[in-house]
Amino acid sequence: MNHRLLRGCTVFALAFALLVSLPSAATESKSRFDIPAEDLGKALRDFAIQANRNLSYDPASVKHLQAPAIKGDFTVPDALSLILRGTHLRAVNINENTIQVLDSASTTIDLDSTRTPAVHLAYATPDTTPSTQNTTPPSSSSATSTDDNTTPDLEEIIVTGTNISGVENKTVPILTFDRDAIDRSGFATLADFITSLPQNVKSGNNSPDGVLSGAQFGLDNAENSTAANLRGLGASSTLTLLNGHRLAPSAYGSGVDLSMIPLDAVERIDVLTDGSSAVYGSDAVGGVINIILRKDFNGQATTARLDTLSRSGGELKQFGQSIGRTWESGGVLAVLQFDDANNLRTDQRSFTQSVPQPTDILPSSKRYSGVLSAHQSLASSLEVFGDALLEHDSGLRNYTVGLVDPQEQLVTNHTNSGSANLGARWQPFGDWHLEGDGLYSRVDTQSTNIFVPELAGYTNSTPFVGSLATIEEGDLKLDGTLWSAGGASVKAALGASYRQEEFSSLVHYTGVDSTTSRHVHAFFTELYAPLISPANARPGIQKLELSAAVRDDDYSDFGTKLNPRVGIFFSPIQQIGLRAAFSTSFRAPDPIELLEVEGKKFAYLESGFAQPGDPAGNTPVLLYGNQTLKPESSRNLTAGLDFSPLSLPTTRFSLNYYRIVYSDRIINSPFAANVFINPGIYGPLITQFPNDAAAQAFVAGLTPPQPLFDFSSGQTGLAGVRYAFPYGELNATKERTEGLDLGGHSQISLEDTNKLVLDFNATYIKEIANTYCETCVSTDTANTYGNPLKLRLRAGAGWSNAAFSVNGAVNFANAYSDTNLNPAGHIASFTTADLNASWHSRRTGTTLTINIINVLNESPPLTAPAFNQVQYDPTNADARGRILSLQVRQSW
Repeated sequence: MNHRLLRGCTVFALAFALLVSLPSAATESKSRFDIPAEDLGKALRDFAIQANRNLSYDPASVKHLQAPAIKGDFTVPDALSLILRGTHLRAVNINENTIQVLDSASTTIDLDSTRTPAVHLAYATPDTTPSTQNTTPPSSSSATSTDDNTTPDLEEIIVTGTNISGVENKTVPILTFDRDAIDRSGFATLADFITSLPQNVKSGNNSPDGVLSGAQFGLDNAENSTAANLRGLGASSTLTLLNGHRLAPSAYGSGVDLSMIPLDAVERIDVLTDGSSAVYGSDAVGGVINIILRKDFNGQATTARLDTLSRSGGELKQFGQSIGRTWESGGVLAVLQFDDANNLRTDQRSFTQSVPQPTDILPSSKRYSGVLSAHQSLASSLEVFGDALLEHDSGLRNYTVGLVDPQEQLVTNHTNSGSANLGARWQPFGDWHLEGDGLYSRVDTQSTNIFVPELAGYTNSTPFVGSLATIEEGDLKLDGTLWSAGGASVKAALGASYRQEEFSSLVHYTGVDSTTSRHVHAFFTELYAPLISPANARPGIQKLELSAAVRDDDYSDFGTKLNPRVGIFFSPIQQIGLRAAFSTSFRAPDPIELLEVEGKKFAYLESGFAQPGDPAGNTPVLLYGNQTLKPESSRNLTAGLDFSPLSLPTTRFSLNYYRIVYSDRIINSPFAANVFINPGIYGPLITQFPNDAAAQAFVAGLTPPQPLFDFSSGQTGLAGVRYAFPYGELNATKERTEGLDLGGHSQISLEDTNKLVLDFNATYIKEIANTYCETCVSTDTANTYGNPLKLRLRAGAGWSNAAFSVNGAVNFANAYSDTNLNPAGHIASFTTADLNASWHSRRTGTTLTINIINVLNESPPLTAPAFNQVQYDPTNADARGRILSLQVRQSW
């Protein structure tokens, strides 16, 4: 039998052996509901999820209505009756799975609470205008027809952190930001929103201003992209999904460009801050960002926005158009957006004025992006769905670098990105669903350059380098209920996946064409089992739920890896939930990392490194390219607490602890001026030669052979060289990081439609410790220049009613060490405030919004001059200063 198939069958057999050994749950007649006081549309959505029911309603009928908070154990009819109390709405049973909320003077609830609830739900979003709604309710005959009673439940709500439909995996720590939270933030782009999260770290070369930190030729981010980077573990360790599926990474950044997804197309953002390789496969080590598109938007909306910077430069003009239509069996959404951004020059900021000119902090760009999403039921048990993303970005960056002589460089890039996912969902029996989908995604970037003086062998303004990253993927999944007893269900999922990845880079003027590719086969299975529920609760145990997942990935270039995850959720009392999980993760080197290792296989001599007996570093040392890269693996532990006080039913607090221990962590070489006098730290990375012959033998033994260059004196030769050190990407023996997340959310309903929302989100990193050998002294990079800070937080407050809203937020980053100095210097803490206010006219459908990011126009903390005399930290600060924006949104 095929080896991969055998491993896959073994995984499934073990999973089902565990499943059938689980005890069944006791009968329960009520369900647990915890819904805050909020907009009625949002409350109905929360109800549908917690009741495991389909729910449909006319968005116009709930617009600007508020629902009270409910918390406790209720039957489904009672819970919905409380939500609709005081409104003009009533609910009727369409079939055993579906509830229809109708516009009527009666509030009678016509439901049968004895029926078994379904697993999934359908809901209509309230962000629509009355002029586009079909407000005609279905006739009585259609609502009670026997055909409807046999209609399976197909419509899917995308869930992050699990492959099982309709399950809220309470063992995983997830931050969810809905459309209201996105609007209250005041940010213009998805990239700015993700960057503002304390759990995310600006990705250095994966952020448009990261090239100031040392990227040669400014090409490490040719697409001007911004990638998510949870925990500061690198963009390649954060998996970014769109509607639950992958996207091709930006070629040089190795992370998905968030900027290409229009923010107006987003319904919610799920941030999973736990290793999830057992569910999603490789590169989900630090966590997952899942961007969920709007599904049932009905109407049209046109948006225009202008961002201006108080200190000049960086102006952004943004125009967007959204069009959505829903009908009884499906819906479609199209969003188009155009961003026109001016460059921000280094001579426009005091902390970068010493940088060789001309150089841009942020490039100018023109970006066109579009999203199309649709779903359609073809039969009573079959639904097709799909989404597509297209983007074109033309960027222009002035960049002056110092090689042998300063060379003025004008970099022009043209990036074309595209992604399409198409799938089908079939319900053959019960609540079992068979789902399959196929994906194709690519990012194609071409760059041209101007050098002054001209670069030998290159003609200015001709193609300089091109790159292409592609992903092709197919997934097949079966999920449903293994058995039910009294309303509690043990659910499972199993499936298989195939993915083909390819990256190619062509340096046009030299003709060097490098390509690397791989394919990945995977089998996975998962279960979720509620062992104790409110129906069979006992003192001290209200809930006990188990989660287990395992995934077997087989890489064509790095072999197989089995990653498990087990989690537990325990609620001793109604107000408190405790969770813990252990998992392993695996990440094969990215194609770009493999190509860079191949491209750096040459040795050179360099001076300036302190050595025993030569503290000034006058004697050259040998720097050589790394030979091979191995995959990195990790062990992940999370534990958390959720608290909802009974006295404040709309208030929730959460505390989450994480610990990640890497083996063979892929890092950039840590060599610094003092590496050779610190053997206790750098251990086996240092090679010492007793004589010239040993140095010559070392270079001759490099496999494959590496040519030798002398950048220190202009002469080639190893006379007197006594030390060597690798440069470029390499595997560290171990990296360990741990920390805490603290969050809070409270929504308070005031008189009439007035509402107050309070939010708090903070992260504390205890350490990011690298160890280069088993006996070496570890080095902690947290709280140092260019690395994640120990404490970051964002706290916000907002007030709103039917017409007005005012929101504010405070951002804080702690002081840290300036490692550009020896001994290390001090970089001050950084605090900024954001404000926005909006007015909405229900009559005209017009919304006017004023946003001010960094209200007090705070400058980034000054640092010692770093690369090219940059005097701020692009990884941990924003050079733009105060951003004032005006936005007009017109619904049609």
